[in-house]
Amino acid sequence: MPHDAARACASTTGADPLLAAVALLAAFVPLLAAGGAAPPPTTTVPIGVGVVLDLATGLGKKSLLSLEMALEDLYAAHPNFSTRVRLHVRDSDRDVVTAASAALDLIRDEKVSVVIGPQSALQAEFVTYLANKTKVPVISFSATGDAAIQYHLPYFLRACAKDSFQAAAIASFVEEC
Repeated sequence: MPHDAARACASTTGADPLLAAVALLAAFVPLLAAGGAAPPPTTTVPIGVGVVLDLATGLGKKSLLSLEMALEDLYAAHPNFSTRVRLHVRDSDRDVVTAASAALDLIRDEKVSVVIGPQSALQAEFVTYLANKTKVPVISFSATGDAAIQYHLPYFLRACAKDSFQAAAIASFVEEC
């Protein structure tokens, strides 16, 4: 497959949760097509997917690269898919308000079907509330807290482990120190 060296680098530097987000996205691609009716194979249906990342960080750059490579691999393996995911990328600039503004732009102006990101848990929580209001799903690979679940936000998909799942391991580590 293309980009094996970049994929190995991304997987060893903490971008693994993004793979779960990509897998969720791949599962949603057929569902995002209007009405479930399959167009003729010669026609493609573009599916807008918003991506909000901190593009100045290494994780943001690797996450975007991972998404692009996953889509390339997906369509190389399945050239007959009639849907084509189009990534609409916005930089959150490490800021909660900028992330929310970017998500709102993607949802209202670009009419994306789903938003992936943002990177920080606080940004993801804020964007999730916006997404719930506009009924556009958010796939987060960084929101590890319970706020989105606690307030029952049905348009939120967590693609990472909850903080509470890691508590026992952290407590054991602290005991040993």
